[in-house]
Amino acid sequence: MNEPIATGYGYSDSEAAHTHAYLWKPVVAEIESTLNLSGVRVFDLGCGNGAFARHLKQLSHTVVGVDPSADGIALAKQSDPDLQLFAGNAYEPLAEVHGKFPVVVSLEVVEHVYYPRKFAKCVADLLESGGKAI
Repeated sequence: MNEPIATGYGYSDSEAAHTHAYLWKPVVAEIESTLNLSGVRVFDLGCGNGAFARHLKQLSHTVVGVDPSADGIALAKQSDPDLQLFAGNAYEPLAEVHGKFPVVVSLEVVEHVYYPRKFAKCVADLLESGGKAI
């Protein structure tokens, strides 16, 4: 079945949005403090323009991410060609392609999905046993 996907989210650059000022700090704290890890592998589901993935990379985390916005992925790659960000969405078998991760983040995404249960299953499939979804 072909699920509808919102692919046309308009990004004009690869910079962080205003919401990141209050979202990023607690998310990074959750990754690093609660899990007591640094340099952890993180899957960014709905990575948009790659701003958060770049931020995590600067903090020595390994990030893989997907987003249905080809424009967002292109801007992310212009900003950092080494980012492992790909066109994709939560209705694809992402764990089969990218593996499992100790942390899956998905910021400002769930309110845009058409099938929240399939989204949640995708997140669960991407998580290693005992992993954390944020």
